[in-house]
Parts: sequence; structure tokens; C-alpha cells
Amino acid sequence: DAKTLRNLLGEFWHFPADSILIGAGAADLISLIAFSLSVKSSKKNAIILEPAFSEYERFLVGAGFSVQKIQSEIVENALLHDESSISEIFSRASVVFASSPANPTGRILSEKIVRSLCRLCDSFGAILVLDSCFAQFSEESQKILQNLISNRIENLVVLGAFTKFYGMAGLRLGYALCFCGAEIFSKRFRPWAVDALSLLCGEAVIRAEISQKSTWEKDVRKTVDESRVILEDFFKKQKIRFVKGKANFVLFRIEKIGGKSLESLLLEEKIAIRNCADFFSLDDSWHRVALMGKEKTTAFVRALSKILKIDEQRRIDVILPKIARPIMIQGTASNAGKSAICAALCKIFAEDGL
Repeated sequence: DAKTLRNLLGEFWHFPADSILIGAGAADLISLIAFSLSVKSSKKNAIILEPAFSEYERFLVGAGFSVQKIQSEIVENALLHDESSISEIFSRASVVFASSPANPTGRILSEKIVRSLCRLCDSFGAILVLDSCFAQFSEESQKILQNLISNRIENLVVLGAFTKFYGMAGLRLGYALCFCGAEIFSKRFRPWAVDALSLLCGEAVIRAEISQKSTWEKDVRKTVDESRVILEDFFKKQKIRFVKGKANFVLFRIEKIGGKSLESLLLEEKIAIRNCADFFSLDDSWHRVALMGKEKTTAFVRALSKILKIDEQRRIDVILPKIARPIMIQGTASNAGKSAICAALCKIFAEDGL
């Protein structure tokens, strides 16, 4: 039952451990929530605030829901100025999916909007599922989440994952903070859904966070923020449309160049980006690029400048550092001496002042 990890997450988020669900990634929990509510509710209608992660719709439809997609900005504007314009649509729903920061825009929902959304859902007996898997990349979005947790809202479920912020790709581990209680979902939980290795890694990560000895949060946010400044400055100077977000990526818009897609041209420069044509309301001119530090961000800027044929005078006014040449250490097996070689190289580099 992942009791140790639930207790640690409870301490970290100041949330009751018995109301926390652990799953094999956030997608596993989305599936669990969709199927549990399908059985529990007489209303088989769901709302998704778009653009959003495609797995919401896939699992909701698989669980028998009819899905209504609404642009997130439309709902936000209605909650602030004319709630009656969306009341009829929400009255038919038993569950609403939203995300903050959203994927792929990176936009966050204000605390006021989330509370208004919860209140509207509650007035019609619906549950709000808030995907906050990217929340820790932003101090602002995490603060909003902490405030929501400190004032518990009975019809809210918050999703979190280790894959994004802690870089645990390949180890499927996610969690849900169930303000409405975990019992309505836990009855349909898959046995042995999470492997022991993922649980141990998750426990180690949260223990380090609780001890406050880890600088991971500070370091990651610094890396993302520095990258964002470089990239947004470049986009502004070149009048490239982009969305100001708070996640570890930026959504921007560039049309095809000479009949070729931007992602294919960047692949020739050994840079991969995400085309967002498969997201609601977006087309193939929209792209998402990860924020991975000064070096990689400036490499992306250099490659994009080359593709767009931006001359030296118009390029971004930052120093584009030379990309370091990588060294790969390979071994025939475990305990073959890779670590010893790495340690020796580090000593040599340190002595040489590198």
C-alpha cells in the first residue's frame, strides 16, 4: 500500500497520508479516477479545460464518459465575469479535468480561479481533478498549490508525479492528493501497480526534500528560469509569438520554412522539439521546447537563428558558450571500473583547473 511513501508525501505536503494514492505514474491515476467515477456517478459527462494532456480524454472515453472540451481561457474569463455562461455545461458533468501549469502552454491557474472552479463544480456535485505535475518548476504555482492544501476543498483531487520535476523518467511513480478522500478510488486500485524500485527512489527523493539538505529544487528552478530568460528574450527580439508559462518548457509558433517543418530542420541540427499539432485548438505551427539550461538553450537559439537566417547583428545579445565535447565511459559489465575512471578524470580535470 506504499505506506512509507504516503507518509513521507503527507509530511512534505502537510496532507493526510490516508488520503494519498500512489500509482504507476500520473497516467495510471488518471485511469483509476476515470473508471472509479464512471462506476460511482450517474452522470457520464466530463469536461476538459484545453489545450491539455491527451491521456485525460483517452481514459475518460475508455471509462464511458462523453467529453466536452472547453478552452481554458474561456472558462477563466467566465468565472471572473459571467459564470452563468458556463453553468449549463458544468451542470451536466460529474468530473472536470484542468491542469496548472498546463501542458503544452505552461500557463498556471490563479488560486482565485481554482477556488471558483471548485465551487462551481461542487454546486453540481462534480469533482475537479487538477493536474499539478509541473507545479514544482515554479515557486508561484507551488505556493498556490500549498495554499489550496492548507484550506482543504472537499471536491478536489491534485495529481503529482516524480517523472517531471525529479527527472525519474522510466520509473513510473505518481500520486494523488484526494481532498474528497481516497476510499472512492482505492477500491478499484490495481494490485501491485507500483514496483519496489520506484517506491524506494520516491522515498529517497522526498526524504531529501524534507531534510532540506537537498538543493535540487533551488538548482532546477534556477536552471529553468535562466533558460526562460534567454529564450523569451530571443523570441521578443525576433517577434516570434510565444506563451509566457511557468513550466520547464515554452510554447511558441513558427510556420513551415521552405515547405519543411521546423522540427525536421532542427533535427538536422541534432535538436529535438515537440510539435503540438495534436493538441486541441493548436496546429502544426505550434511547438514546445524544453528549458534545459543556458548551454542547451543557447544551442537551440543558435540553430533556430541559422534556420531562420537571422544575421549576426540581429541575434540574441547573449554570449553563446561553446558546447563542451562529451566523453563517454563504457564498460563490459558492472564493477568493470567505470566509476574509477570517472573519478580519475575528474581529479585530472580539477588539477588542470577545468
